[in-house]
Amino acid sequence: MTNPPGAMPPLPERNRLMTLTAPRTIWLNVFTGDPDGEFPADHEGITWCEDEAGDVDVPYVRADINAQLIARVAELQAGNRRMRAALLEARRAIGDHHAPNDCYATGPMTGNPIRDLVECPACSAIAMFDAAIAAKD
Repeated sequence: MTNPPGAMPPLPERNRLMTLTAPRTIWLNVFTGDPDGEFPADHEGITWCEDEAGDVDVPYVRADINAQLIARVAELQAGNRRMRAALLEARRAIGDHHAPNDCYATGPMTGNPIRDLVECPACSAIAMFDAAIAAKD
């Protein structure tokens, strides 16, 4: 069975402690090849170290940490989809709002006289909605 991209099988008990105490990041030290070229196909002249040794080194993150980061990104993306759906529903609930005829003030709610007595809450919400949806990516 194949794991989904970024997924890592459970660590075997025989090397669990070693894996968890290994460096979080290492560098593949490439001592041959063109710094602007491709990674050497024959893997000649390549070692690894905890520290970067030259201009051609390639950073590597431990697989279990990478899998944790990928899982966290997936959680955040799911949360963003839920928030986007909530924003779309809130905008739908406001409906058609045409300033200035549909504008209103809330009266003293926040303690900010401009926000409470001048700004229309629907206009403010629509402006925030438009900015959030435009910046979704």
